[in-house]
Amino acid sequence: ETTGTIVVTYPDGSKEEVEVTVNVVDPATDADKYNAKGGTLNQDYGKKAEEAAILDKVTVTETKDGQEAPAPAEKVKSKAIKGEIPTPTADGADQTVTVEVTYADGTKEDATVTIAYGEAKDAYVPEGQKVDVNKGEDPSAEAGIKNKDDLPEGTTYDWKTPVDTDTPGETTGTIVVTYPDGSKEEVEVTVNVVDPATDADKYNAKGGTLNQDYGKKAEEAAIFGQSHSNRNQGWARGSGTSRESEIQSDQR
Repeated sequence: ETTGTIVVTYPDGSKEEVEVTVNVVDPATDADKYNAKGGTLNQDYGKKAEEAAILDKVTVTETKDGQEAPAPAEKVKSKAIKGEIPTPTADGADQTVTVEVTYADGTKEDATVTIAYGEAKDAYVPEGQKVDVNKGEDPSAEAGIKNKDDLPEGTTYDWKTPVDTDTPGETTGTIVVTYPDGSKEEVEVTVNVVDPATDADKYNAKGGTLNQDYGKKAEEAAIFGQSHSNRNQGWARGSGTSRESEIQSDQR
């Protein structure tokens, strides 16, 4: 407020003065005077942000003597999220939330808060386990991760380098786990190479000819002595046989 003097001039030219109070009003609203600004909320991969954490990232300032300073607390009536808090996406992309700030005079202003998600590889720990595979076949990389059901949908599994399965026995392999957001980590596992061939696959049983006197019944030992088994072109008499072997008798 200030004062001013009004000169009243009548039709006959006479005058008189009246002192009055003048109230000078600033037309700027609180929304004009203050600045609401949203920051960045860092969030773990796949974890939905909470309302309080989002609102806490909105600051309201004013400019005093060319410097930014916090606005008086009583000037900020409320902060409220407009719409719904977004659900994190599998690719881990940043998301934004609009916050409406209401000032003491009823004017409003919007501020944008960015939700920045961390990498999936920092949120999960894949556990390796032994993989059994037949000789000469390709082992499953996915089978080497014990807790894959706990990892996010869309996660893929690949061998860093092909696993040599030509030799039976245990070896190691490295599985590259790639999450939906593109982040990766490696897990070393044991690969057990198994030879699926049975003894029947490895060996060849072959019957021979037993020469027997006319009318004389063949003896078991003599019959078995005509059976042979071989492996890798090596012959061994009397191995790989059983009582179920076909008995041939020459009774001529």
